[in-house]
Parts: sequence; C-alpha cells; structure tokens
Amino acid sequence: MIRLDSMLASEGITRPENPIIFPNIGESAVDQREYQEKISILRKIYQEEMAAYEKACQEFKDPVLSLLEQQSTLRPVTQIEKELLLANIQHRFQGIQLQLKDSICQAIVVLRNRIFDVRRKRQNFTKAATVILNEYFYNNLANPYPNEQVKEELAAKCNLSVAQITNWFGNKRIRFKKNYVKSEDELNVEETHETQTYPDTNPEKEMRDNNNPDS
Repeated sequence: MIRLDSMLASEGITRPENPIIFPNIGESAVDQREYQEKISILRKIYQEEMAAYEKACQEFKDPVLSLLEQQSTLRPVTQIEKELLLANIQHRFQGIQLQLKDSICQAIVVLRNRIFDVRRKRQNFTKAATVILNEYFYNNLANPYPNEQVKEELAAKCNLSVAQITNWFGNKRIRFKKNYVKSEDELNVEETHETQTYPDTNPEKEMRDNNNPDS
C-alpha cells in the first residue's frame, strides 16, 4: 500500500503539483513529452475514479445512518455501533480503491517500458550478466518465471532493461525445453540401438549347433 502511494505521488498522479520524476537515462525531449501526456491521461482517470468511489461510499453510508436513526426509536444505538458499521463500509471501498491504485501503477510500469526501455540503447549481455541470469534460472527451475519485482532487480544487477530480462527468460525456457526433449530422444535411440546390437543369446543352443554342423 505504501509502495503504491509512493509511486503514484512520485509520478504526479496523486500530487499534480509535484513535478514528474523521469528515470535518469538520457531520454529525449520527445520521449519525455509523450510520457507526460500519457501520465496526464492516467492522472485524470485516477482522479475521476477515486472521486466516483468516494461519492459511492458516501451514498452507501447515508442510508445506513438513516436506518440506524430509525432503529434508535426502537432500540438503543450506540456511537460505537455506528462507527463500526461506517468503518466496515469504508474498508470495503478502500479495497476497491487499492485495486485502482495497483492498476494505475502497473500501467505506469508498462508505459515506462514501452517509451523508455524499448527506445533505450540496447545493452549487450556481458558474461557476468549471463552468469547471474543462469544462476537464477537453474535455482528456480521448478518455476523459472520471475515476477516484475525480480525482473527489475535482475535488470539493475545486469545493467539491462526489464524488456531484455523478459526476453532472455522466454528464450531460455524455450531452449531448455528443446534440449531436454532432444536429450530424451537421443537416450531412447541409444537404448534401442544397444538392444538391436546385442540380442539375447542361448548358450545351449549354440553348443548344439556347433556339435551338429550338418543340421
């Protein structure tokens, strides 16, 4: 939750008065302008959706309070009961707002990758980077699908973009699967060849054949 709020604030989504912070990777003015335009669209969507949620939350609270007022003529209604009901309503709407925040943050990550990572000068895979990626792959062979956070960490360690990390793992999984299937096929062929080369023999039958050459 705190991480989402920090990201939204730093990008000017929740605090439009703050300047938008760009990754320090030497983006061109064109890239920055496009990024600002897209961020403005996301900011508008976020603010409109949050306003709608807050309005809906209040509209939901008002009938509840009205109902409690009516019930207070028939039974005691304490302030604690009111606060608990309102807090429960608020909690439910906060869950919806959290989903909105998460969606906007994911959109920002995708936007960064599309505008900056793709246009960034492509870095070559160094030997050290390959070692790091292979180490993670084989240590997580049961599930070699790193999430976005892990990809970002690996990208920072290897001095590569997240897009390059994603492509590397996709290609690595394909190559690993092909090599695994190929090894199994070669093993099956070898076993078949050995069976054909060394058929089962019957020593007693061979002795009888040697003793009766005319037969």
